[in-house]
Amino acid sequence: MKLRHKIISSFILVIAVLSIVNILSVVYAINHNQEKRLQEEEVLFAQDLAARFVRDVVEDKADALTDALFKDKKLREEMIEYILVFDKKGYLLSNTYLEAIPKQLLKLNNQFARGENFRLQKIVNRKVFVYDIAVPVREGIEQVGAIHIGFKGIYILRTIKIALASALVGVLIIITIAVLFGLFISETIVSPIGKLKDAAAKIGAGSLKTRVSIKSADEIGALADSFNRMAARLEETTALMIQAEKFEAIGRLASGVAHEVKNPLGVILQGINYLEGNIPSGNKEASEVFQLIKDSIVRADNIVRMLLDFSRVDELYMRPEDANILMDNSLLLVQQIARLENIEIVRDYQMGIPKILADKSRLEQVFINLFTNAFNAMPGGGRLTLRSYLCRFDGSVYEGDKIKKDFFNPGEETVAVEVEDTGQGISEDNLKKIFEPFFTTKGPGKGTGLGLSVTNNIIKLHGGIIEITSQLAKGTKIKLLFKVARSE
Repeated sequence: MKLRHKIISSFILVIAVLSIVNILSVVYAINHNQEKRLQEEEVLFAQDLAARFVRDVVEDKADALTDALFKDKKLREEMIEYILVFDKKGYLLSNTYLEAIPKQLLKLNNQFARGENFRLQKIVNRKVFVYDIAVPVREGIEQVGAIHIGFKGIYILRTIKIALASALVGVLIIITIAVLFGLFISETIVSPIGKLKDAAAKIGAGSLKTRVSIKSADEIGALADSFNRMAARLEETTALMIQAEKFEAIGRLASGVAHEVKNPLGVILQGINYLEGNIPSGNKEASEVFQLIKDSIVRADNIVRMLLDFSRVDELYMRPEDANILMDNSLLLVQQIARLENIEIVRDYQMGIPKILADKSRLEQVFINLFTNAFNAMPGGGRLTLRSYLCRFDGSVYEGDKIKKDFFNPGEETVAVEVEDTGQGISEDNLKKIFEPFFTTKGPGKGTGLGLSVTNNIIKLHGGIIEITSQLAKGTKIKLLFKVARSE
C-alpha cells in the first residue's frame, strides 16, 4: 500500500473508531437517562395507581380495575404498552391486553421485600420490548398485590434513533473532512518524499547533478535543502576522488618516466661531458653540438621534474577532527547506496575519544573510498560495521615493518578506526598487491584500481597506518591508526 493511501486510511480508521465510540457513548447516555427518568417520574405514576387501587385489589373487583386501567392507559397510549394488576397470591387480577398476554409477563416476580418500593427491568422477546416498572400494592405494611406498567421500548429507541441519525450525519461530515485533510497531508508530505526518493535513485544511478526543488518552510523543506547539500557534496567529493585517481596515475607514470628516462639522461650527460673533454679545444663546431645536446638533456630532465611536481599531493590542511563525525559525514554521502544494496550499517563508536590531527576533506575521501569498496564487496547485501576506539601503539606487532614501527612511539595513545564488511573477502595473494597502483579485482571498466593506492598515500601523509585483513566468503576488515591531536 502506498504511503498516500496509508495516511488517508489511517485518518478514516481513527475517525471511524472515535465515531463508533462516540455513538456508543451517546446510546448509553440516552438509555441511561431514559431509565433514570423512568425511575424518577414513572415510578411515581405507578405508585399512585397502587395507592388508588388498594381497595379494589383487596376486594377482588376485577371489572372496576379493568375500566380504570384502560382509562389510565389511554391517557398515555404513546408510552404505555400494558398495565397488569396481580393479587396477593400472584394471580393476574386485571390487565389492559385485548389479546393473549405474553407468557413471560405471567411469570413476573410479584413479591417485594420489606422496604422495596419498586423494581425496574427490561423485558425483551420477539413479541414485546418494554421497560417494566413494578410496585407493590400495600394495605398498611402488608402486601396485598402488585402492579406492573410496561413502558414501550420503542419510545426510547425512537429517541436514540433521532440522536443516532444526527450522530451519523456528523460522522459522515467528519470522515469527509478527514479524507480531504488526508489528501492535503499526503500532498504536502508524500509528494515531497516521492521527489526525494526519485532524486536519491537518480543519484544512486550515477546522476550526481540531480537536485530536488521543494519550496517549504517546514522540516520537509529543510530535508530537501539538506539533500541538495548532500548531493552537491557527493558530486564535489566524487570529482575530488576522480581527480585524485588521475593525479595518482600521473604520479605513477612520472615515477616510471623518472626511472626509465631520468637515469639514462644522466648517463648520456656524463658521456657528452667525457667526449667534450677529449676533443681539441679549437673545434668550435663540435663544442656547439655538445652544448646543444647538453641543453636538450637538461630540458628533458626539467620536464621530468615538472611532471613529478605536478603529481605531488598538495600540502595537507591539518587540524583536530572528531573521527566519529568524519565517518558519519562520509557515510551521509553514500548511505543511499547502502539502502539500495540492502546493506545494514552498524556504528560501534567509542564516545569521547580524543580528536585526531587530520585533513578533513582528505580523510572523508578515504572513508568514502573504503565504504564504496565495502559496498561493492557485498552485491547481495550484508553488514558494514564502523568502529572507533582509543588504544596504545604496540610496536612489537610491526617488528617486521620498520617503516610502520617508526610512525608511533611505543605505548603512544592512538585512535583506531575500523571498517569491516561481511562481503566476498580478498584472497591471500591479492592482499599482497592490494595497494599497488592499477591493481583491481573488479572487471574491465569498473575501476582503475587506484582507490586504495590513493588511500594508502593519504594515510601515510597523516602519519598513520592502514592494515587490511580478509577471509574469502567471510569479509574484510580495514584498520586505520591515527595520531591523537595534542592541545598546545
